[in-house]
Amino acid sequence: MAPDGQEPNPEIPVGSRVVVFRSVDHDEKRAEVFGYGTYEGDFVMPAESQEDGVGDPNPRIRLEDGREVWGIECWWGTEEDILEPLRGAGYEVVEVSLEEHRASTTGCMDLFNPN
Repeated sequence: MAPDGQEPNPEIPVGSRVVVFRSVDHDEKRAEVFGYGTYEGDFVMPAESQEDGVGDPNPRIRLEDGREVWGIECWWGTEEDILEPLRGAGYEVVEVSLEEHRASTTGCMDLFNPN
């Protein structure tokens, strides 16, 4: 790990423009996104953000409006690799509220089993 706490992701370079997803419904051809931003690298999450206090590095994304999103909260990837193919296949892309999503979950595992 680098001295600043950053650990690089070998698949997506730090500084890449990314899209942050809540979900993709392939039957409805609908993608729900929290927004667009920049992958800042993998960092240890602040203790108050961790469910179990484990200090494992996690991808951190800075959205265009300045909000911070952690990889454990979402699915994410470059616009070119993920969003453009979905749009090309006719998927509707809808922005949804990150805050409402955070308020509706009791922990990270809820992200994988949304109500």
